[in-house]
Amino acid sequence: MKRATEAEIFQAYTKRVRILTPEYTEDLIPWHLDGNASPDPDLFRYIQHIEALTAVVYGPYLELTPSGRHPVISVFLKRWVTEETTHGELFARYLQLRGIEIHPLPQHTGLDRFFEVIRTLPENLAGSAFITLHMVWGAANEFTTLALYQRIRKLSRDPVLSAILDGVIIEEGRHAMFYNDIARLRLGKSRFEQIFVRTVMKLLWQPVGSGDLDPTPALQIFAGDGIHIFCDKVTARINRLPGLADLCLTLAVQSAMQKRNIPFLPEKRPTT
Repeated sequence: MKRATEAEIFQAYTKRVRILTPEYTEDLIPWHLDGNASPDPDLFRYIQHIEALTAVVYGPYLELTPSGRHPVISVFLKRWVTEETTHGELFARYLQLRGIEIHPLPQHTGLDRFFEVIRTLPENLAGSAFITLHMVWGAANEFTTLALYQRIRKLSRDPVLSAILDGVIIEEGRHAMFYNDIARLRLGKSRFEQIFVRTVMKLLWQPVGSGDLDPTPALQIFAGDGIHIFCDKVTARINRLPGLADLCLTLAVQSAMQKRNIPFLPEKRPTT
């Protein structure tokens, strides 16, 4: 069976119509309704920061990398930034609606270590290997965000939040699958890049947030048996990529939780 090319994967992605159109955000989100529970201010500030930082930090950073010069991925990144910006704006509006103060965006987000590694790579290595690493890293982050939002949506009794998440989850899922599909294609072509990506991910990947952006509120969502959700919805999916069957991202999450004294149940093997 012929594999799809990067251009074909992107074409399939762009054929899907945006969910969070102005009509959706104004007509299908019931902004006039009150919530039945008070949202966790720290959790939703964290979420709003993660989404908003895409436009002001991640996007500009990535424009300077080999991904930003790739003819297909660079175009995807522009749409990704636009959609993530919308997500940040919706969560900011939700915070304001529920009377939660919006804090300034953090100055340091934990990506410094990632880009420092890239800057130290030889020029002839940084191109292809960086793009493959970026696709796997992006898939891991998007699957993590997706699992977080799905968990919050399941627990939500707030009609406004539920409507926001219904739209955001669809778009985040599309982002995740784009990263995942490109990563699968690229990893399947290079044993070296499989080893390189597995090594860097094992050493450096961690839940989004460090420095001034504390992921504690999000990690608490995966407390107790929630770690099994992460195992099934994030680690298992990354393990299906070529050469990454033994990459256990769950360990990075457990380590972050241990540092913050967040309890979790023992790990189980991801379901396939």
